[in-house]
Amino acid sequence: MVTLGLNYSMKRMACLLQCGEAVRDLFPPQVLPSWRRRLEDMAYYFYRRKEERNARLALAAAVALGGAGDGGQAEVSDHPFLLALVEKTLEESSREQEAGQEGTRIVVPGR
Repeated sequence: MVTLGLNYSMKRMACLLQCGEAVRDLFPPQVLPSWRRRLEDMAYYFYRRKEERNARLALAAAVALGGAGDGGQAEVSDHPFLLALVEKTLEESSREQEAGQEGTRIVVPGR
């Protein structure tokens, strides 16, 4: 049991390191303001739909991006939303490759 847990933890840590590098590469400082605006728009959308929890999460992600726009790429590599976005994309891409499907650029939730 302990070995399995340790093995999983090490794989997870390696994945997070890779994702952090990918986040730094894919989200340079010049694109962060547009991502912040997108997240703010999503927060407003959720707010209007009375989905308060989602609105707060989207707004928190947007605010956290605000400090990274000054060139602080170390901050961006630890951003939970960007890490999750990259991790989900890599998982989906890996699943598609294993299934022999050609990859698409759009990830559809629940597929």
